[in-house]
Amino acid sequence: MSPRQGRLTLEEFRILVDERQLDTVLVALTDMQGRLQGKRYAARHFLDEVVKNGTEACSYLLAVDVEMNTVEGYAMASWEQGYGDFMLAPDLTTLRRVPWHDATALVLCDAQWADGSAVAASPRQTPKRLPIRLG
Repeated sequence: MSPRQGRLTLEEFRILVDERQLDTVLVALTDMQGRLQGKRYAARHFLDEVVKNGTEACSYLLAVDVEMNTVEGYAMASWEQGYGDFMLAPDLTTLRRVPWHDATALVLCDAQWADGSAVAASPRQTPKRLPIRLG
């Protein structure tokens, strides 16, 4: 597989953007049902702003059921305490072309609070908390 067909380094991504082979980036996190939720950005804006600063998303995305109805009992978000924002920090090791959309790439993100700490309820955090067992 050519490096331009699967995962992309940031430099490979830049080249493809400069060559106008990529123009869109899907910036996504995995919700509690395993679905991708996020935003669509122009590739140049992603390079200029999102790579450095991340982007924001509403905590609502991690406090809904499969039909996108809010679920009671979440400590981080509710109608009573509100639905604030958290940051989406792109994990550039997941940057790749999306074969089902022309000129589009996808990057998965880690959800972080404003202070940089991980959003513990985010599904990408669960494996990071599991102990590693060898042998």
